[in-house]
Parts: sequence; C-alpha cells; structure tokens
Amino acid sequence: MGEGSEKMKRISLMVMTWVLGVVFLAGCAGEKEATPLHLSAEYVVGKDLNALTSNAEVIVVGSYGKHLYSYNGAGNVNDPGQEHPDLYSEVKVYDFKIEQVLKGNVPEHIEVNLPYSEQIDGLKDENGNPIKLTIRKGPYFEPDLSRKVILFLKKDPFSKGYSIAMHPYQIVIDKDDRAHLKLPKENEKVEAVDEQGKIYHIYSEGFDFEDHVSGRASGDVIAEIKQYSGE
Repeated sequence: MGEGSEKMKRISLMVMTWVLGVVFLAGCAGEKEATPLHLSAEYVVGKDLNALTSNAEVIVVGSYGKHLYSYNGAGNVNDPGQEHPDLYSEVKVYDFKIEQVLKGNVPEHIEVNLPYSEQIDGLKDENGNPIKLTIRKGPYFEPDLSRKVILFLKKDPFSKGYSIAMHPYQIVIDKDDRAHLKLPKENEKVEAVDEQGKIYHIYSEGFDFEDHVSGRASGDVIAEIKQYSGE
C-alpha cells in the first residue's frame, strides 16, 4: 500500500470546531427564504502577528507545489489516530518548497495539510428531516502556485506533514513584494451538498482580526516575525 493510502487512515489536527450558533441555510432551487440553521464555526485565532508567531512551531517562506493527495481528516472519537467510520472531511496535501525558515527546523521540501471540507451530521432541515452536509471550509484558500507565501504551521502528529497552527495562517507576497494577509470574507456564501445531492448555500461569518500586515513591505513583515521568534 502506498504512502498516500496509508495517510488516508490518519487524522490531521483541526483548528476549527463546529458549535451552536446561527447560520442561514437556503436551497439553490428558487428564491426560497433562507432557513435558520443552528450552526457556526469557532476558529482558533491569533490576535496579531506576535500571537501567530508565538503559537506556530514552524514559520516558513516559500511556494506551493502540486496537490499530492487528499485524506480523511475526520477523527474517530474512540481512536483519534484513525479516521471516522461514517464521516469524511477532506484534507488536501500540497508539496511546499521552502526558501527561508523563520522559525523551527524543517527540510527544503515539506507537505502542507490544508483542511478543505467537512461533513457534518446531526442536523435537520426546516421540516425536521435529518440532513448530512459537506461544507467547504471558509478559511480554505486555493494555493496560488505563482506566488511566494509565509505560512504559520505546526507538526501534524499523525503524518509527516505540517498543518495550520491557527488562523489566519497565510501571508501572500505579491509581485511588488507587498504582504497580504489572507482572511475569510464576512458572510461568504459557501456551497453545501447533502447525501441526496441537494445543493444549499450557507452564509458563514468570518472572524475578527485587526490586519496590520496587508500592504506592508514583505521584508518588514519577515523582520518583525523574526524579532518575535527570536531566531
């Protein structure tokens, strides 16, 4: 069995959990009024660049490579090292080439685990019928292979790869060497599909983060991170 298949049996540590809250759910068909659903996301958020640096085990500058494979990040509550038998939450694994290490000790190439979607059960529609939805993670950003990025990561104990340390986890460097912190949009519309294939739209909240990074010269941001990391 290949290495990718073996990892399909492992769990990636998640930095997002689902708790009671209010999100609005509406079917795509027609102009039906949005139905309230008690579902919201709770994120582990660093309040500033210092907090992001302190909580990350590894901080690297580099670029994404190709998507290597995906695996089930839903953990078995009775055996956290194994995948959930009934739920599937996709984690996409990307190759990442490192140009500079700002914190930690890592090789030139690493695997980065990005939570992409989550399957949620125990929910009911407006008629009281049980539904199971697969929801794309709001903070997932499709990697831009042409851009250099700064990532805040931690070692995944169940794989050789690295996972998100907390949110926000990524700073993109543009062609003018300006930094742009990646944050989820407020009230972003996320598509969800139930087991019968019915499509829903979920409008989820972002999270509070005072952005003092975007627009700054990337060299200044890197210097500040190195100051906080002490390396």
